[in-house]
Amino acid sequence: MKKFARGQAFETMMLVVSVIVALAILAVLMGILTNINPNIQNQPDKVMHDQLKDIVSKGYGYSQPQKVVVNKGTIVDSKQVVGTDLNSVNALEVQFLLDAGITSTDLPRLTTKLGPAASNIEVYIVVCGDAAKGDQGKYRIGLARSATKASTVCVIPTS
Repeated sequence: MKKFARGQAFETMMLVVSVIVALAILAVLMGILTNINPNIQNQPDKVMHDQLKDIVSKGYGYSQPQKVVVNKGTIVDSKQVVGTDLNSVNALEVQFLLDAGITSTDLPRLTTKLGPAASNIEVYIVVCGDAAKGDQGKYRIGLARSATKASTVCVIPTS
């Protein structure tokens, strides 16, 4: 029996096929990794700002709860949350609301300011708003120890 010799073209094609398979595997893995959305920034004011920006663009609604760690000594002011790119929002229209599970010793709260945090606290943040509700704070930021409670705290009363 005569054995067929494989030439340089065959080896080149095998290399090309290997590269294509590797790229396909990479594409699948990238798809999986982009669906995992870790909160890398983990800065409460940035999370609040991004959620507020989304609500302002819609005019009303509420954000999905997002878990963050408020580090010891952190102070968050409504002016920080509004930032410089939300010109239509007055910092006085943003209110912070805490669930009963977060005591004022853990995280002191004024209407437009949070902190300084007494220790590292894991909280869920929800931003809700309605441009038509001026007297009750057009935009509310609810903080709680659970996602459900953060959503409940954030709700704007109808009357």
